[in-house]
Amino acid sequence: MNNSKKTRHLPALAAMLASLGAYSVYIYLRETGHPPGDVYRTVTTLSFILAFATWVFLQVRIYRGLDEFERQVQFLALAIAFPASLVAVFTLGLLRAEGFLSSADPRDLPIVMVGAYGVGLALAWRRYR
Repeated sequence: MNNSKKTRHLPALAAMLASLGAYSVYIYLRETGHPPGDVYRTVTTLSFILAFATWVFLQVRIYRGLDEFERQVQFLALAIAFPASLVAVFTLGLLRAEGFLSSADPRDLPIVMVGAYGVGLALAWRRYR
């Protein structure tokens, strides 16, 4: 494996870590009473959006350079993550409408979706090991 293949994921990893960091700060600000429209929450929200969009862009670039096996692994990971994310979204929406999970915040769904992708990727790599 050449050096460029080893390091091609580093920019995307940095963008994902920046996304998670910004999202963690956003949750902290939200839970400590900073109101919507607060300058810190706004800057943190925009930072999260920018970092996450950067991650998506870098992931697309990475996927274009994958070989057939790696593409198959990514496809299986997404085939697991997408339906799992849909189930999570539908479950949260329907149960909140019925009065259950009223404390659950729909703004926390992005982390559930990223987590579902991570689980799907781990299962895919395990399957093809």
